[in-house]
Amino acid sequence: MSSAVDAYREMLRREKNFTERLLKMQPIDKLSDICPKCFGPLVLGKKEHEPDYILCMDANFQQRRHVASSVEIHSKPETPSLFIDPDKVQLMENGMKEDNQEGESVDQMDRCTEQHTAANDVRGSNTWKACDDTGIFGMACRHDQVLRLINIFGSGENEERESNQLMFGTSVFHAHVHEWLCQLRYNPRLNDEWGMSDGEGLERIWSYLSPLIGPLRYSTRNHRLAALDSRSCHHNEVGKTHALKLLLDRGKHIEKTMNSSCNILKEVMEQFGHTGQYVRGQWNRQRQCQLSLINNGPMKELEEQVEDLVELEVLGLGL
Repeated sequence: MSSAVDAYREMLRREKNFTERLLKMQPIDKLSDICPKCFGPLVLGKKEHEPDYILCMDANFQQRRHVASSVEIHSKPETPSLFIDPDKVQLMENGMKEDNQEGESVDQMDRCTEQHTAANDVRGSNTWKACDDTGIFGMACRHDQVLRLINIFGSGENEERESNQLMFGTSVFHAHVHEWLCQLRYNPRLNDEWGMSDGEGLERIWSYLSPLIGPLRYSTRNHRLAALDSRSCHHNEVGKTHALKLLLDRGKHIEKTMNSSCNILKEVMEQFGHTGQYVRGQWNRQRQCQLSLINNGPMKELEEQVEDLVELEVLGLGL
């Protein structure tokens, strides 16, 4: 049965590769095949300052493989379509290490990063000792389509760069466990250009892949990667089939949120005489003051100052 499944997956892989070569598909064409909404033809009305793409990245350390797992009996096959070749990953890792040696110190992590166990090899060292593969790292678009996967060893979430071309944000659900400074800087609901994207796409994908955790814990490496790739590709096909419903549901949610927000602003205007522009100005002022305080003082003192500042702001608004 296992050999039959392997043969079928190999047939699907070759069919896909043949189609891509026949159509002379470039990397952007392959991405548009995964998510036409993100990487397809440009939509009229896009503003220059808007981001080109909104993506989410996350690691899953539940999808690990034990050292005592089954051993391969045949040669290594091609890397599954959604996975990045390990050699390319190694080149990227070497490049990041060179950048660290040139200037940026690995020790320069903020308190949120230091307390984040998934980004810390030391805290997970006992678990990693019993594992051959420690998990997978994924990237998905704002429509929950799996774009790329990486088979990882050890940590996989602590490589943010000041010099990169990405604007970072935390996912909406995860943002509330971060410090207030972190939320001011990275919470999508407190910053512009994110729209209503919640950044939780990979959490939903991990839930979809969760039935594979047990069966793949002791499988061979090739079977593990092939199974994850196959189920992820099926997830993408289902996502494309239900794309219209997804956009319709999200449009209704945005419309409901807009109406609710407008009603609240109207109520503030009627009861206190404050316009939306005034409220936005107060929020920007509070944000700047809190960022300035947090960046320049001891933590306990800063917490007290922030509480006093928020209380004064509330009294000033008359709320």
